[in-house]
Amino acid sequence: SHYFPRDKNYSQNISKIIHNHGLNGVISLLARRLARLVIKTAKTLTSKVVIRAASATAGLFVLQALYVLVKTPRLSPPDKSGVNFPREGLSVSLQNEDRCRIEKGSADSAGKGSKTKWREFRLVLIGDSPVEGIGNSHHSVALSGRTAEAFAKLVCRSGREHDDRALKGKQYDSVRYWSYGKSGLTARGVNREMVPLLHRVVDDVVSSSNGDTAAENCFEKPIHAIVLLCGVNNVLDPRPTTFY
Repeated sequence: SHYFPRDKNYSQNISKIIHNHGLNGVISLLARRLARLVIKTAKTLTSKVVIRAASATAGLFVLQALYVLVKTPRLSPPDKSGVNFPREGLSVSLQNEDRCRIEKGSADSAGKGSKTKWREFRLVLIGDSPVEGIGNSHHSVALSGRTAEAFAKLVCRSGREHDDRALKGKQYDSVRYWSYGKSGLTARGVNREMVPLLHRVVDDVVSSSNGDTAAENCFEKPIHAIVLLCGVNNVLDPRPTTFY
């Protein structure tokens, strides 16, 4: 009777919850009510009653977790994600203060026709599903592309910027980025599967730079920034922290 009082308003509320949120909403409501009851009566009821109420609450939480697991859609990453990300990377250049342009190609092709050497800021992202781009159609709108754009606005100069004050700190013409991620990886998985790809990028940059290319300072800084994203899958993993 505590959970289902016989009044019209309560029945109407339950009907609204079922209509708006489905079974998951009803389970959430019952779980919250059970939890409040356990906390409220823990000091007055016998331990057996408390254990029974706690067990009921746990059962509802498990049911809710299974419902979410079944109903949650499995989203796919963009084309050429993870280990298949373009080995030459993607390049982001700043057209103006608010707009960026994303293109493929090497540093040499990007700076072709320019009288000055083309300078690139190199960015590598490694991690789990957000780095892979789960749920996005293109890398340009995923975490990696947006991060590269943010760096471009900070370190790149656009064609309209001629004032020395505006160019302060903006030493580069574009940002080239690589995004190596895989859904479900723990920290150990990132270290085992994605970090070697980071080393491969460094080797590629160094081997492709012969002193007369656009990457003038590549031997000093093959990679200028690294973004590491992981940890959520470690939380979901039932193994103890000592395992990692």
